[in-house]
Amino acid sequence: MEHPTTKLAQYPDQYARTRSMIKYSLILSSEGTVVPLPLAIANNTPSHGPNHHPHHPTAADIPSDLHEIFTHRLPDEVYFYLSRGLMGPQALVWLTSGQIVEPPPLDNGETTEYKRFIKEVITDGQTGPRATALALISTPHNAKTIQLSSPQTVQLAERVSGWNVGYAIVEEELRRQNSSTIDFVLCLGATATDKLAARTKVKSLSSGQLDKKDELVANVIWRFLELRGFLLNSHLHSPLARAMYTAVKHARLNDKFQEPLYLFLELVRAGVMHGHLWSNRAFSGGPSFGTDEEKSCMLLVMRVLSIVPLNFKPQPWSAPLSRELLVFNSFVRSLTRALRTLLEMTTLNMLLRQEARRARDDLLDIAISLPFQNEVNTGFGVLAKVYLDALTHLNNQTRVQDPMAEGVHEYKQMALDICEDTFPGVKSPKSEVERGFRFWDVALTAMRQLHSEGAVLRELIDQFEAAEAWLAPMRP
Repeated sequence: MEHPTTKLAQYPDQYARTRSMIKYSLILSSEGTVVPLPLAIANNTPSHGPNHHPHHPTAADIPSDLHEIFTHRLPDEVYFYLSRGLMGPQALVWLTSGQIVEPPPLDNGETTEYKRFIKEVITDGQTGPRATALALISTPHNAKTIQLSSPQTVQLAERVSGWNVGYAIVEEELRRQNSSTIDFVLCLGATATDKLAARTKVKSLSSGQLDKKDELVANVIWRFLELRGFLLNSHLHSPLARAMYTAVKHARLNDKFQEPLYLFLELVRAGVMHGHLWSNRAFSGGPSFGTDEEKSCMLLVMRVLSIVPLNFKPQPWSAPLSRELLVFNSFVRSLTRALRTLLEMTTLNMLLRQEARRARDDLLDIAISLPFQNEVNTGFGVLAKVYLDALTHLNNQTRVQDPMAEGVHEYKQMALDICEDTFPGVKSPKSEVERGFRFWDVALTAMRQLHSEGAVLRELIDQFEAAEAWLAPMRP
């Protein structure tokens, strides 16, 4: 104990803490309650007859400062929701530990743009999804005081409790929009005009609580859209919502572009959706042909398409890789995780406030019905690069400028055949190439809508228009 190294490591304290962590390990019971190991054993110990009198530990035998080892205790109801799959543990770890540990992404997060994105957009901003998620869960039960960056964050979290749209309106919107799914499009369509939005302004329900799964999911999405600035406090559309609703109406239903389009608009607002290099550094797997302007156009197209999930076969990836897209994917993944956490904490907030029925057996169904269940990889961007590189190479290593020129049609078919051979793990690569470029059309429509309202920088819309002019002759 007297050895200098032992003193420096505070070994006695470390030993006591480790012993206590083992002796009083926390057990999640089948009822959703959390108890220390001695109490859990005592509650499940069978009787050994009338003459057997073992000592059964009680709550008085458990140290009162276990929170110093395991962090602060949350209500048993929160652990129950966690055990039923309603949410992940990430935000609860932030709340109880008082810190957010940010692991490096696959590209190691070396760019200054990524570090700024994580700090200012995802975490510390007044409306950052992480700060908002913490405000939502620290308010109902006051488990621990969280030092939020701005009182506006707390006010925003309190304000969204005004969404209490009953099942009758949700059901009517499903019929009116000829939809069977509660999603972004349905919720935006239900607030697309002043008249429609006015119906959603319900101070309280006659039943007092949201009951059915569909109405709970719809109200979570509405609250989420207001938290992210897509819907205003008046329940009307902001420019971002109008851009999304206008663009998604041009998409095919089976293309499933809602979530990628939402992520695209978030990235545009954050200032990281562009054709410039990160920290003036070119990574491997980027554009291969053309001038700097042409490479910028291709890089923008690759990034936009990489937001869309590819349709994979159940087999390992054996196609090319791109570190350039991996760097961009670190932004997309961090954003997706933060938004999913915000959706889950919005749901938890609603239940803890008793604004929705708490005794229910459809918690996992609710979680599955919310957006952003999965994270996208770089596959679609790589597919687009292979097609465009192959076409350029076949066209004497120059970009196609006239789609009607001699041999261009054959070159495009050959480039698609190369995609078929290069991506054996992708379902119908030719069709996927076409679907990816349809997403480009949807994204461009959204950008033009934002530009019409002065909601996007002129330099950025010019980049998109230049990329469209560059891309159009090369599309299959």
